[in-house]
Amino acid sequence: KIISSLSQFSTAHGGLQLSSTNISIDGTVKLVSQLTWTQQTKGKPNLGTNGSVETVIIPMLQGPKMKKRYTVCVSSQVGCAMNCKFCNTGKMGLLTNLQACQIVEQVVIAKRYLRDTKDNIPITGLVFMGMGEPFDNYEAVMKAVKVMTDKVGTGMRISANKVTVSTVGIVSRVKEFCLDQSTKTNLAVSIHSADNTTRSEIVPINKKNNLSLLIKTLEEFYPRDGENGKLLIIQYTLLEGVNDSVVDAERLAKKISNLRCVVNLILFNSHPGASFKCPSEDTIKSFRSVLVKSGVLCTIRTSKGGDEASACGQLGSL
Repeated sequence: KIISSLSQFSTAHGGLQLSSTNISIDGTVKLVSQLTWTQQTKGKPNLGTNGSVETVIIPMLQGPKMKKRYTVCVSSQVGCAMNCKFCNTGKMGLLTNLQACQIVEQVVIAKRYLRDTKDNIPITGLVFMGMGEPFDNYEAVMKAVKVMTDKVGTGMRISANKVTVSTVGIVSRVKEFCLDQSTKTNLAVSIHSADNTTRSEIVPINKKNNLSLLIKTLEEFYPRDGENGKLLIIQYTLLEGVNDSVVDAERLAKKISNLRCVVNLILFNSHPGASFKCPSEDTIKSFRSVLVKSGVLCTIRTSKGGDEASACGQLGSL
């Protein structure tokens, strides 16, 4: 009875079993785990029973002394229902949601891998930017976050301010997340275009969660002149000829002008069947320059793990 009552939170094996590892030339490690069980959704076929989950260990240099640390990128679903046109995971469709224990188990597997390879460099960061849309599996994700950041009992004791939950912008869940006083983790919202029509084409969920409504909601919780010390992270994947022009940058700067945020520009990582390309270095610099001149904090994400399909937008297999 005790085991049965705890099954939604934990199992002896965590619901995952490591099946393979892929190591990139830059030190990024992709861990592929097989599902050992899934929870059936009433009235829907269980398509994820034999699915695999991909987790990425990303080497980072942090602090003034540039010490090496690891950030773990975890998945929240097998596949994804959001169908973002530039993302490989989106091609899979949604096969199944991961349970909280399976999300937590990804970090456990990462820790075991580092231990077994005699790598003593610590895991200090955690991002929900792997397979799936975290806010489409909200309850399980938030349970997992609580376990990972719990500083007492059996928690993993990862600092909450080193955890980032990413979403494509499901407005109702954004509100719920921001209103949760117990949540101290960071929020990253994927915009990808400040033009409503373009965003609907490349991020179809925009048709139900309009960009203007999303921005208005974010302004409630991350006002530019607000006292909330946290920065919202705006993610923007640059796609050649789609959303990378000076006009696109100006439009983005205007759209987020009332937000306390930092823009993280993501370079498109190609994958089989992709119809998009990454812009030239000059185009990327010009785009960032427009944002910076408009007073927007802006970083360019260093792409890692691309040679082993471990980079942003490459996860998943058809």
